[in-house]
Parts: sequence; structure tokens; C-alpha cells
Amino acid sequence: MEEEHVEIRERLQGALRPYGFHIYPFQVGWYNAVLDPVFHLSYPGDTLAFVVISAPSMFTNSFRPFLKEKKLQSLQDPIDQCVAHHMTLAKEHFPSHQVDIIYDYELHPNRRPKVLMQTAAHVSGAAYYYQRKDVPEDPWEKRVRSPGGGEESRGEEEDVRRLHSPDLWRLVRHPRCAGVYRSPGPWLGEAGPYRLRPEPGGPHPPAGELQL
Repeated sequence: MEEEHVEIRERLQGALRPYGFHIYPFQVGWYNAVLDPVFHLSYPGDTLAFVVISAPSMFTNSFRPFLKEKKLQSLQDPIDQCVAHHMTLAKEHFPSHQVDIIYDYELHPNRRPKVLMQTAAHVSGAAYYYQRKDVPEDPWEKRVRSPGGGEESRGEEEDVRRLHSPDLWRLVRHPRCAGVYRSPGPWLGEAGPYRLRPEPGGPHPPAGELQL
């Protein structure tokens, strides 16, 4: 099925890239493998999926024309409307495939995100998801809460500063678009078996050490 995977990727790329969207393939199993079950996507592990990322050219190539040509829905973000419009058009290129699209703003009834886009971007190689483990020298003191609600300096580690301060954030960094980019959501196709070949060792951070 590797040839079919390549053909699907090229067709999807041809439908989206002229409008400023880039695509990165992954298998659902890669995503589910690094998350707790509560966040898993309910698809077979070999389901072919794509992360769709909007590049800066999206504003010129698709958003501005969309604003000129389409009537906006007053209760929905204009960018979201533009993205949904182009995702729907791209889906029409695959009439013989089962395709689901999950947008980055979609939530379950309990307000849990339907997809964690930072993780999807990371496992697909679209961007690198920096987490605390990537900090070479951790400058934050670790403390734990005592049973009475106070703080103790020893015991099981719990980062109180992380809970109470905005100073520590996780970062998703794109190698060309840096840390600020839009990832509208993954494009989920039918189950394979699609055999993608991840780079040995998984995603790698961009060149240079993370500086805080």
C-alpha cells in the first residue's frame, strides 16, 4: 500500500499547497502510542492521517480571496470558516475514500479536545514539541504539597511553579515558521495497512540548543 499512500499524499498536497497549506503524514498508532488512552483517536493504528499546517502564504493565497468572495457566518471565526471551506474542497478529491476531518477547535461534550494538535504535529515530523524534559538545565525548584495543603521541599515531585505561574510553557516549533503557526487539524483517511517509515528515533529538535 506504499504506492497508494504516496499517491494520496501527492493528491492532497496538490489540492491544498496552492492555498498555503502544508501536509505531513502519520499513522494514528504513532499518535496514540505517546498519549494516555483518554486522548486516543478511535481509529485503527494503521489509519493514514495527515497534519495540515497553514503557512504564512495562506493569508494571501486563501484567506484574503475568501473574505472577498464568501459571505461569512457571524458566529464563527473567519479563519476557521476559510480553513473549513478549503478542507471540504480538498475532501472532494477523494470520492472513493472514507475521510474524516477533525479541526483544532473541536471539543468533546466534556470540553476535552478531540485531538491534541501539538502531539500530532510532533509525531508527524511537522514540528518539534518541546517539553520540560527538553530543558538542558531545569532552573525551576521542585516541591510537593503536604497533606495539609502547604508546600514541602522533598518527596514526590510536583512542580508548584508550573501550577501557579505562567512562566513555564510548552512550545511547538516549526523549522521554518518558528513557534507560531496554525495547525487546523488532522486529515484522517481509511485504515491501511499503510506502511509509513518514521525517521529512526522519532522527531528530532531543530538544530541548536533550546534557550530559556
